[in-house]
Amino acid sequence: MTVSPHLLTFQKGDTVQTMSLSHSCGCPITWTILPLDSTATWLQVTTTRIGDIPKDSVFVDRALLTSDTMRTALKISTNSYHTQSGNTYDTVQIVVFR
Repeated sequence: MTVSPHLLTFQKGDTVQTMSLSHSCGCPITWTILPLDSTATWLQVTTTRIGDIPKDSVFVDRALLTSDTMRTALKISTNSYHTQSGNTYDTVQIVVFR
């Protein structure tokens, strides 16, 4: 599986960024996307996706930001595929500037 980019930065005023989720074979694939911090309610993602997604949207609810800089990460795993390094999941770091 390939996840790109590994860092999404939301500048002041940004509410949406995109990432790409893909894999290298023709087999069916299901993605699970979860924030590593369950208190990051300001981050909104579709938690289950099917197939390659060239532009998957990640949203920020700016009304829920509690400090000038918010940080978390998304854990992205699949039904059976591994990253190039052999892990069963990958992460995308999220940084939001209020």
